[in-house]
Amino acid sequence: MRKLSVILPTLLAACWCTAVLATEKSDLRVLYVGVNPETAQLSDMESTFQTAPDRLLEFKKARTPSFERFLSQHFSVVDVVFADAYTEAASDGYDVTIFGDDITPIKEAIREQNEDGSWLYEPALYLTAEFDRAAILIDTMSPRVSLPLEYKMDWLCLCLDAHAHNLEQEHPVFNVPNKVELTFTEEETPSNYFEYHVGRDLPDSLPMWRVQTEGYKDGDGFPIGMVSHGHGFVEAGDSEVIASGVNTKLSNAVALGRHGNLFHWGFAAAPDEMTDEAKLVFVNAIHYIARFDGDRPYTRRQRGAFTRNIALDVSYRASKSEHSYQGYVDFLRTAQKSEEEFLRQKQETGQKLTIAEQQILAREIEIPTKEEFLEQRILGRLAPKVVERFGTDLEKYLEYYEANVEYLVPGTERLSYVVDADAASLETSNRDPVILDVAISLLEQDGENALARRVLDQYTEESFGTASEWREWFEANADRLYFAEVNGHKFEVAPERLR
Repeated sequence: MRKLSVILPTLLAACWCTAVLATEKSDLRVLYVGVNPETAQLSDMESTFQTAPDRLLEFKKARTPSFERFLSQHFSVVDVVFADAYTEAASDGYDVTIFGDDITPIKEAIREQNEDGSWLYEPALYLTAEFDRAAILIDTMSPRVSLPLEYKMDWLCLCLDAHAHNLEQEHPVFNVPNKVELTFTEEETPSNYFEYHVGRDLPDSLPMWRVQTEGYKDGDGFPIGMVSHGHGFVEAGDSEVIASGVNTKLSNAVALGRHGNLFHWGFAAAPDEMTDEAKLVFVNAIHYIARFDGDRPYTRRQRGAFTRNIALDVSYRASKSEHSYQGYVDFLRTAQKSEEEFLRQKQETGQKLTIAEQQILAREIEIPTKEEFLEQRILGRLAPKVVERFGTDLEKYLEYYEANVEYLVPGTERLSYVVDADAASLETSNRDPVILDVAISLLEQDGENALARRVLDQYTEESFGTASEWREWFEANADRLYFAEVNGHKFEVAPERLR
């Protein structure tokens, strides 16, 4: 393990925020895993999506020293190991490990084409399922670690900017050990939020908290942050959403959150580019995640899994199809224009374009007709049996799905959802354990009740023969049951010590 030698004395930078600060260094032992400044290079992805790669490289070289200086102001023991030399054993002896850059994969990604033309893809493995040390995953390290293990921090979008919103202000990360008085400013609500059902009633502006002194939208070359899906993130006690952040997807995307022993810090800035308030919150996050050392996640998110909210999103767009169509056309044109400007800037800075990039500059944008848009982007994403029922009466879809949202189950086509007639007949949400209690009660009245057995088979992995066995199982586990919507759409039982 490489340990950097520069250990700074405790210093408190001038802070314009009002906060109650922890005045002594913490005894928590912190390991930072980061890029070697002397050998830092941009990845292909970083180079491709930047018009100022030289500036981004400078940020990357400064990242590890920035974190070490900052952490050494707040913690008595701060060591650094370079990312290419990290192994899980390096985290032994530390209370919290901070992953600030990509570590060397334990197992490389697999991309193979099958005989039928389909592709097999397995993401690279960075940490094993046995890793249970408290850790903070910064930016893209969250999905890199999570995806192969089917944890909750998936790759929704590499598009997180400088502000957070929808903060859980009473959460310990904003209060312990540093009581941070958060400064909010009223900022325009991102227009993309209104394109999703969850954002339909948002106001034109939102109170936002600035995390970084700069964002990737403020200047070329700044690192871009990562958000994960908010829908399906919290299903049981091993996960929590702490804040969302400005992104180009959904208003409830996760910018700060926890899954088991892992803390997702989606913002990309090193401490030198964090606001003073954010620096204190980061210190608090270290203290907070240390509590969960040894508590591996037990809920899972199957790769590619969605929630019933996708049906609400599609039907919501159907209800405002004229606006959605024009918005989609505008999106295509804006994306094309932005891509062309980006590539021309690369040319102007002397960078050579790839053949694919040259083709992008030469191509004509294809605008679908409204009918094609409806078929491809809306009707084609809804369950065929529902489309047969409502056809082009687009207002009906949202009414139908909102009225039946608690009874939805995945359809046979990808992303489609249909109503479970059994749950609807019981008028009980299929994601509330009460539906199991109701079904068992019906079975107690009639041991051959077909509806009850269908419900218990549909929503559990159990196969008890008698009503008394079902009742015994339910009573023993009722307070630990949770609905795993993104892991099989069934009820599961949380471990005894991790509710």
